[in-house]
Amino acid sequence: MKKGGLVGMVIATPGSGNIQPRIDGALPVFKKAGLDTAVVDGGALEPGEITAVEAWYTGHKDVKFLYSVDDGDAVAVADTIKKYNLKGKVGGSGWDVEVPVLQSVKAGQLNFTIDQQAYLQGFVPVIQLFLYQISAGLMKPANTDTGLGFVTSANVTPYLAHATRFEGSGVAQTAYAPPSKIAY
Repeated sequence: MKKGGLVGMVIATPGSGNIQPRIDGALPVFKKAGLDTAVVDGGALEPGEITAVEAWYTGHKDVKFLYSVDDGDAVAVADTIKKYNLKGKVGGSGWDVEVPVLQSVKAGQLNFTIDQQAYLQGFVPVIQLFLYQISAGLMKPANTDTGLGFVTSANVTPYLAHATRFEGSGVAQTAYAPPSKIAY
């Protein structure tokens, strides 16, 4: 994007503690790049989000990128890009790895989506605490990079490979067969 380009920052509930920080974190990056920004209030429910993003777009056809910070708004951004044939003209992003968002990345309606690495943020710490506890503190929790993952058209296919919420290709998952009995 060129300096002065408009970025619509789409958020379902402005000011909410869980997603407002995503806008707050991106805003200085966009400002430093010389981009103009506007916050788009998507609303809390997906049908309303779609209507709100479409309405905002029709009033701001000079927008160059729609940056969403949750999955419902990601769907609304992708829907708007598809409905108004904006692919290649207006960029869009998502947040989260829900199937409709991933399909929009694959179709090119979204340039990327953010994978919050839920397994690294939730499952791995629990396992580490379990190991710490059963080892009486001898097995120390490791430093785990729980940073974001970016899903683009180049790496979206493994996310869509299975109908489960498992993240990844499932190669190891399909090779694993649980034992019929567990020996103690």
